Amino acid sequence: MALRKEQIVAHKPSRRDATLLGLVVFGALMAMEIMELVIGVRITPGALPLLVLLVVPGAGVIVWFFMHLPAVWGGEE
Repeated sequence: MALRKEQIVAHKPSRRDATLLGLVVFGALMAMEIMELVIGVRITPGALPLLVLLVVPGAGVIVWFFMHLPAVWGGEE
C-alpha cells in the first residue's frame, strides 16, 4: 500500500523526535565503527567478510538517514 503525500506530511516527526532518532543512529554507527576497529586491528584472513558485513549496513544507514535518501525518492521532507 503506497502512502499519499497528505499521509506522509501529516506524519512528520517533531524536531525532538528527529533529534533523538539522529542521536540513536549516530550511536549505532559509532558502535559499528568500534567493532570494525577491533576486528581490523586483530585482522586475520577470514575477517574480511565480517568487516564487509559491518561496513555495508553502516554505509546504508549513513545514506538513508544523513543524506536524506527518502526525500529524494518520496518528494520533499
